[in-house]
Parts: sequence; structure tokens; C-alpha cells
Amino acid sequence: MFLPIKTDSPLRSVPWMNWLLIGINVIVFAVQSQDQSGTGLRGWYLDVQRPQLYQFISYAFLHGGIWHLAGNMLFLYIFGNAICDRLGNSAYLAFYLAGAVFAAIGYTILNQHGTVIGASGAVAAVTGAYVALLPRSHITIFYWFFFFGLWELPSIWVIGAFFVQDAFFSFSRDSGVAHLAHVSGSVFGFMVSLLLLKSRLLARDHFDMLSLIDRWNRRRQYQAVVSEGYDPFNYSPPPVPGALAKPSAAPKLFDQVQDLRAQASEAVAHGQLDQATAFYRQLRQLDANQTLARGAQLDVANHLYGQGDYPAAAEAYELYLKSYRDSEQAGLVRLMLGVAYGRYLNDPAKAKENLLEAVRLLQFARELEMAKAELARLTGDTGDSKEPAA
Repeated sequence: MFLPIKTDSPLRSVPWMNWLLIGINVIVFAVQSQDQSGTGLRGWYLDVQRPQLYQFISYAFLHGGIWHLAGNMLFLYIFGNAICDRLGNSAYLAFYLAGAVFAAIGYTILNQHGTVIGASGAVAAVTGAYVALLPRSHITIFYWFFFFGLWELPSIWVIGAFFVQDAFFSFSRDSGVAHLAHVSGSVFGFMVSLLLLKSRLLARDHFDMLSLIDRWNRRRQYQAVVSEGYDPFNYSPPPVPGALAKPSAAPKLFDQVQDLRAQASEAVAHGQLDQATAFYRQLRQLDANQTLARGAQLDVANHLYGQGDYPAAAEAYELYLKSYRDSEQAGLVRLMLGVAYGRYLNDPAKAKENLLEAVRLLQFARELEMAKAELARLTGDTGDSKEPAA
């Protein structure tokens, strides 16, 4: 026997709406238990052949027995608190009820017989959202088979195992379980959560499903180009317009540029940023349009910023954007440029331009809030009431 007992997901606020839903389910079951004949609340069941609109909600608060209730509430407690925390209490209530409705719709369309009760469809929507929002979380399992103990497992394995089980038994009419409602709820919760993340209606972080997919895709692309012969340790990006490009034009100067580029990149690789920055300054004296490899250029620009050399840092960031305009770090670079121009270089026009672009490009909540706050501060400083604060 395996029984999940808790999850390691951190909570930032009190998810009282989830506790309220658990309490309502328990109270309704207590009322339901007083109906000895079992007919008093029959009209609140979801009648698949003749469904009423209210039944698409009411069925989710009724249960067939104490173990039916206990299983659903246990899963709602384990996974619902974290989702309630991420969505907020009001949005979580709407999401939970919508999950119940879509689970019922899926079951009604695909299985035209019988009646349905239970919170399983809504709970499945919560677990689907959990996979999308917290795929790296672990849950603690209590196992009991000749001996007992605790075992930590990735939550995605546990939720995935239940989903596969429901999908396998979904077309069985003799199981006595509405597996199709579970599948429908899970798909709804997962897809809606991804949509909320993609549209930024829900704050992104580095551990949600979209972030994991993005990192996997970058690794896949990197492995593909390396397998085709790309050497990441011996790479010279194409120079920006105006940069020294032809060794035949000035062979000695070209060799000096290549040597300085190599020395700067090697210094960055060994964490010697002071030395890398010195090589970079020499490189720019030879050719002001030269850039280092992507990571090295960004590390040097950040180091210049940290040293307080804001004009040189801004130039390094600008060259980075010219050479690597499609970089995934473009939003952060725009944010750094906005702060540099706004606070230290007295160029509010460029600061606003870069901050507005940063707001458009940034994905993660913390950096996005920083860009919006800096833009609002800058707008207030200039007195320009017409400029949007993000």
C-alpha cells in the first residue's frame, strides 16, 4: 500500500481557500450521510444522460463513501495548497470549479451512461496544474507492504502514474470509477496552467514546466550543433558592421585581435575577470566594434558594471545586443542598460527605451518587477505622466 502524505513545495501565503473547499466537502458528506435512503441528494448527482447545469458543480461535492472522500481530500490537501498559493485564493476557487465542470463535460461526452459523484475530476485538475507549475517538487510516500516506511518520490512520477492508470481504464464500464473524468480534469488543469504561464497571467519562475522545456530545448540545440562540428572553445562570432573582418587587409592587426580575443575568453573561462576586462579594453583599442563570444562578452560587461565603469559597461552591453540580438539573455541585458542609462549616465530616453524592451522580453517575475519598478521610478523622476509604467 502506497499513500502520499506531503509535498516539499514551499508556500508563501495561507491557502485558506483550499482548506475551505476541504471543509465544504466534509460538511456536505456529513449531510449526505444523514440521508439513509440515499435519495434526498440524488438530484444533485451528475446524470450523464439528462444533465442539468447545476449538476456540473454539485456532483463534485458529493461522495460515495468515507474512503472516497478521504482519498480525494488527501490529494487535495497535498497538491491543492501549493496551487492555491500560486494562483491566489479567488483564482484558485474559479480554477477548481472550472476543473470540476470540464471533468464532467469530458466524462459526459465520452461516456453516455450512469451518474457521477465525487471531487476527483476537480482534484485531477489541481494535480494537472501541479505538474505544470511545480514539476520538480517531491512528495513523501508512506508505504506498507510486510514492513512500512517513508519514501520520497518526484511528484511528476506519482501524478503521471495515476494519469496512466486512469487513461488505461478510462473506457472500462465495470470499474465503478469515472476514470474519464480524471483524465479530462488532468488535461484541463495542465493545459490551462501552461496557458497562464505562457501568457504571463501567472508569474513565471525557473522551475515551472515551460522553463524546463526551454532548457531542454537549448541543450538539444547545443548538442546538435556540437555533433555537427561546432567547437564552443574555439569560436569567433561574426563581427558587427564596421568591425575588422579581413585578415588580408592588415594581417598583423588581425592576429593581434585574435590573440586578445582568445586571451580574454580564456581568462573568463578561468574566472579571472579583471584580466579578461584588461584584454577586452586592449581589444577595443584595436577595433572598437569587436565582441567576445556570447558568454564572455556578457561576463565582461557585467564585470565592468560591477566596477562602476558604466560607460564602458553600456558599450559592452550594446555590442552584445548587436552581435547576439536573439539571445535569451537580451531581456536582462536591456534591464541592465536601462538601469545604467537611467541612474548613472543621465540618458533617460535610452533608459526608457531599454526598460520598455526589457518588460516585453523578460519572462521571470523577479526581473520583470525590477524592470517595471525602475521604469516607474524613471518616469516619476522625469515628470512625464504620459509614459506608461509598464
